[in-house]
Amino acid sequence: GAFAGDVELAPGTHELTFVQTVGGATSDARGPQVVHVHPPAPLLTTPASQARVPGPKVALEGTAVAGAHVSVEVAGNPLGSTSAGPDGTFRLTVWLAYGPHSLSLRQEAGGIESPARTAELTVIPAPPVLAHAVRCDEHRIGARRDRTIAGPDGEPRAAGLRHGSPDRDG
Repeated sequence: GAFAGDVELAPGTHELTFVQTVGGATSDARGPQVVHVHPPAPLLTTPASQARVPGPKVALEGTAVAGAHVSVEVAGNPLGSTSAGPDGTFRLTVWLAYGPHSLSLRQEAGGIESPARTAELTVIPAPPVLAHAVRCDEHRIGARRDRTIAGPDGEPRAAGLRHGSPDRDG
């Protein structure tokens, strides 16, 4: 006869042995049957797939099987690896060139590797940071108002920048 049942197994390789009991009599054991349980692919939670992120240094966070070894690749080239904590979270910082990337994430748990999960992201330059306070001097030239940005030494840094609208500022 046939039988069915559910059993929950951790990722890894397991040997299962089967017996049958009918009317108080138990059969000889059948097995072992070797079963390989693959872990699910790790999930990248930050940044989200399809995100635009400032780089080239990019912080990755996600979830995996607790204690699993998580690896990240781009086009078959390893970027880095880490271990998931007891709560299943992982963090890894990688360096990526500006532009679009397809990351492949895998994890190994119980000696068995998961299938890959792909996450797409685009690395962009970080927004500019002003190192010093700037002073804006107005100069009327014809019918338009130009502004000159001056650095801390008073020397002009950029000219012709407009602030606000011509209707409001004249």
